[in-house]
Amino acid sequence: MAAELEEIKLEPLAICGIMGTALIPLCQYNMTKGEERHVVVQEILTELASKEVVIMGNTLVYTEGFDGFRVL
Repeated sequence: MAAELEEIKLEPLAICGIMGTALIPLCQYNMTKGEERHVVVQEILTELASKEVVIMGNTLVYTEGFDGFRVL
């Protein structure tokens, strides 16, 4: 029996921090087909707003220094 390969399409979301007037790229999250964009964005922003330090993939984000966050 031969194995089948299936490509999983990923939709990248760029997470940026806002410091004054600067938009600083922090990390990228790759959504899979089954995930709903608005749910993922809400979860990411809730984590960033409620904690002092957030680990996203291989990125450590100290949230205290930012005025806000944006998901593109």
